[in-house]
Amino acid sequence: MSSLMTAAEAAKAARGRMTGLRDSKLENLGPELKNIIAGFCDAKSVMNLALSGIVFYDHIKRQERPIIKGILASQIGEDVLRLAAARQETSGWNRIHSPRSDEEDSKCVTRVMDCYLSRTSPSRANTFSMSLGDVAKLQSFHSVILYYADVLSSIALYDAPGPLTEWHAHLPHPINCVSPTEFRRFVKALYIFELVGNLFKKEYMHDEDPNMYVANQEFWGHFAPWEQQQVRCVQTILLRHLSYVVKSPVESNFAIYPGLENLHRNEIAGDLPMMHRVFRGFLGDFQLGRRAWYCGPEDPWFERSPSGFYVSLDLSETLEKFGEAETGPQDTWLYLELKPYMDHRAFHPDEDIHFDCYWCMARWGYVFWSRDKIDWYAPFEMPTTQEMLDLAQDVRVRADAFERAVEDRNNGPCLGHEEY
Repeated sequence: MSSLMTAAEAAKAARGRMTGLRDSKLENLGPELKNIIAGFCDAKSVMNLALSGIVFYDHIKRQERPIIKGILASQIGEDVLRLAAARQETSGWNRIHSPRSDEEDSKCVTRVMDCYLSRTSPSRANTFSMSLGDVAKLQSFHSVILYYADVLSSIALYDAPGPLTEWHAHLPHPINCVSPTEFRRFVKALYIFELVGNLFKKEYMHDEDPNMYVANQEFWGHFAPWEQQQVRCVQTILLRHLSYVVKSPVESNFAIYPGLENLHRNEIAGDLPMMHRVFRGFLGDFQLGRRAWYCGPEDPWFERSPSGFYVSLDLSETLEKFGEAETGPQDTWLYLELKPYMDHRAFHPDEDIHFDCYWCMARWGYVFWSRDKIDWYAPFEMPTTQEMLDLAQDVRVRADAFERAVEDRNNGPCLGHEEY
């Protein structure tokens, strides 16, 4: 073969030498069956299949879009596809400090939000404009997400309030395991966590970085308030896991700045000295946005009166915007939002209170679990969604009392394990 012959010419020559009799039985299958075979493969396997011969090469080249669509839907999932694509595009943005200005940074962040997170704009992830190589990278990182989702959900399950560890084997099946829906919540929270680390280098102040401050607020506005708390829980539980791995405490003000992928690589390799150095690089550089934490005198979900003297406790609009079919996370979030301000006995039952210490609750992932699981942990304690909305509908509290209650939200008794 001439050294000047191109790959396309070589393929054309090979195609001319082939006959149907020389094709394997696999290659003689119809296009629909070939697509089914490709559907069982990941992106790397599809690329290898394309290199196995000219027949599959031609078929995969013609059917690349449908094949990619099937891989993304079945192996990544529609629920996190946009987040996965956004994470891939922004990977490495904040590995070094950006020389861009505050305004330039905010434009980049806004473009990513418009492309991948907006509910009205079409997403690049939905047009499937990726190549098989792009999808292979997407799947590689997704395997890291699945690893940490499995690890963190297991830790959270065993840290639930009460004697769950001692009696775990005797609990009903839905209580002593992580359901597929609950597991996907951990997956989504980890994607958001990683994306935050890519987009934002620090917690931005309105006076110092006005453009990025607004961009940060807009970013968190794309997610339900209980999803924001899920991100908080992920960080808290991940801290515990890392402390187990390196056999020493890890400070609480870190973020996955070098990324979960690098963390996973060092963890699997057992490179503890490198992990220690990586952790030291985390400290002090970055924290999650304020909206994902109970840490300020303001709460973005409650509406103040025009005079500013009163705060309405009606949260029905928030639930209409973000409500989910399985109400466990939203009910837990709503209950805890209203509890400090409501005098009604529904929010202060006689039974043991399992929802007072926010640090402990973050450790057992209180906003990840189904309503059935929450009711098992705290029977007869939490009203239904509609009961809570009805009780709070016409209630207003003074702004000063509201702010005092917010400040006291972290000062509850620690229940559950003695180590709390």
